[in-house]
Amino acid sequence: MQKFEKMKIDSEKLLPISEGAIVSFRHSLPRLVFLVNEKFVVENKFCCEKPLQTHLDLLRDLHKNFGDTLLAVYQFQIYDVLVEEFAWLVSTLHHRGFEREYFEKMLNAWIMAIHGTIEPSFSHQLVQPLSSLEQNLQAFLEHPEISAEPQNQTQKEFLNLLLQKRRRDATEFIISLLQGDIRPDDLCNTLVVAALKQIGLLWQKNEISVADEHAAAEICRYIIFRLCDSIPRKDALAYKALVTCVPGEEHELGAEIVASHLENEGWTVYFVGHSAPEKDNIAAIVKDKPDIVFLTAALVSNLPQTVELSEEIRRTAPNVKIILGGHAAVIARCAVGKFADAIIQNYGEAHSTALRLLGKDA
Repeated sequence: MQKFEKMKIDSEKLLPISEGAIVSFRHSLPRLVFLVNEKFVVENKFCCEKPLQTHLDLLRDLHKNFGDTLLAVYQFQIYDVLVEEFAWLVSTLHHRGFEREYFEKMLNAWIMAIHGTIEPSFSHQLVQPLSSLEQNLQAFLEHPEISAEPQNQTQKEFLNLLLQKRRRDATEFIISLLQGDIRPDDLCNTLVVAALKQIGLLWQKNEISVADEHAAAEICRYIIFRLCDSIPRKDALAYKALVTCVPGEEHELGAEIVASHLENEGWTVYFVGHSAPEKDNIAAIVKDKPDIVFLTAALVSNLPQTVELSEEIRRTAPNVKIILGGHAAVIARCAVGKFADAIIQNYGEAHSTALRLLGKDA
């Protein structure tokens, strides 16, 4: 872990990327992803044959996401975040049989594609972070084993029910705990949300399938709604909130939890959901006139869209307060914080943070 912290510190020494280089990369990105994918299709018989054949579709998705992540890294100069994102990619593919050869070729493919597509004055800037990853590749391959073990017996029992896809039993298990002294909000945070993180880690370690992950998420969504229904709604407040994912964001469960939490606190909530285009979000804000807009960004690759939407909200509804949440917003808060009025780390901060921005007491 010390090597990673040193890499993050060293990344701050990288030279900033010029606006011209960022624009050129953005315009060239579809072709760059195509070139990287084509390189591995051609090399399928010569490089990492078995894992490539088995996981070629996954690789295409990861290459696109890596390109989108690079764009966000360049735009916001968040090289330390790139270290974390690349560590996740290495771990995910290493657990699927990919060894050092693939990662060397992958980074080299991006470097060659950038040099071959973008003019030298820009390409030399853009490959800096990639060259740094290449130089430190061994540290990523030696990254400590991730742990997806539950913290206690209760978490373990609930996780097992999710993995067995037993929706009714998992729901009854959680509801039965309400008979004790545990609050529904605490159950949601310490068990349901914690289990979702463990499920994600199990997929990362290649111990469960995408279908297993999706099934667990749907069961947890159902349980969260049941938990929220069990909480008496507080007296209605004179405040309105619009909750939405940023354009392109498919991970909407966090936004759903925030929306349900605010409704229980007495807010009038307008829930837009996931992947709504910017114009639809703006139209909803103009129509419903919320006091607060909550934007969720789970993926670093969606940070540019997050900022674009925030800036458009500022232009369209300057009096509306903006709160960002989600994994990407939290880890890149120093870069994107100026585009919002607040960033929350979990749904439990939503109500109190919103009231504080409105000058009210929680």
